[in-house]
Amino acid sequence: GPREALRPYLLMAVRNKAADSARLHSRVSAVDDATVLDGPDPQTPAGLAAAAGEQALARQAFDALPERWQLALWHREIEGESLDLVAERLGMSTAAAAALVARAREGLRERYVAAHLGGAATSEHPSRRELARHVRGRLTPSRRERVEDHLGTCARCRVLLLEARAGASSMR
Repeated sequence: GPREALRPYLLMAVRNKAADSARLHSRVSAVDDATVLDGPDPQTPAGLAAAAGEQALARQAFDALPERWQLALWHREIEGESLDLVAERLGMSTAAAAALVARAREGLRERYVAAHLGGAATSEHPSRRELARHVRGRLTPSRRERVEDHLGTCARCRVLLLEARAGASSMR
């Protein structure tokens, strides 16, 4: 801790701890009936299989990222390193590292949704290839309009869209 200006340091530490606690507890919702929880019970074979499937999709999405994005995410999210250290490891400024990590996170989210779609994301059909980006809100207005027009006429793509949204909703 500091040798001077203890009061501002203490106030900042208390504020940060309160913010961390609020973030942690905002993710937890108490329920009286466990049957209202989404997804299979992780203690059952079906629950373990579902968790393994999600892990495989996350791994597939991570492996699909460019190597530099993988490094940035690994050091920042898995190792918990500061942006300054990530920037130093990758030979760039802290601002550039922050931008790289942000792009890598979004890329991982998009590829995770695409992994939920399976082969549809690599389909010859242009609208199917863009479903993951559509769900993430990452299409240009003209492409979004084209995909939405197609969704109005193609039942298979509407089903895939629902699957993509389910995949996106399971991400943190």
